[in-house]
Formats: sequence, C-alpha cells, structure tokens
Amino acid sequence: MSPTPKQTDSVAETAFRQVSKALVSKWLAEARPNARIVYGHGVHLAEACNPEMGEWMREVVSRRGFVTLHQVRAGRSFDYIAVRTHKPFPKGLAL
Repeated sequence: MSPTPKQTDSVAETAFRQVSKALVSKWLAEARPNARIVYGHGVHLAEACNPEMGEWMREVVSRRGFVTLHQVRAGRSFDYIAVRTHKPFPKGLAL
C-alpha cells in the first residue's frame, strides 16, 4: 500500500508521481484543513492526470465540499492541487 502523501504548506518541488483514488481517499480522511495534495502535473488537466481521476476530483470530491481545486503555474506547465477544506470526512465514507 502506498504511503499517504506528506501534508505541506506549499507544493513540493520534487518530481510528480501519479496518485490513485485510494490514496486521495485516505489523504482526505487524514488531512487537516488547508493541507494540499498535487493530483496532476502538465499543460492541460487532460494530460496532467488520468482523465477519470480529474473527473472524480472535480465531480465527486470537490462538489461534495471536501476540497477546493487549484491550477498553479509550475514552469511551462501547471500543478493541479487539491486543498482540504474544513468539512469533516465521515469515517467509512466510500467515494
């Protein structure tokens, strides 16, 4: 099982690694408000992460109010970042 991404106050300057729905779900349950996770990196979201992942982040996770989604310039491309909100994540909730 993959480790939970480190919670940071700023986006890490390291190479991007794809994240899975399972990893983001675990992060959501454990993350403090304002914690960040980079879920994609590229010029366009369609190339930054798996299309299903981008849609899931937008249509399920963000719409339910667990995160706000941001696009931040990173050189010639962008980091796609989810920032944890204050909304509690119900124990055992399946997304």
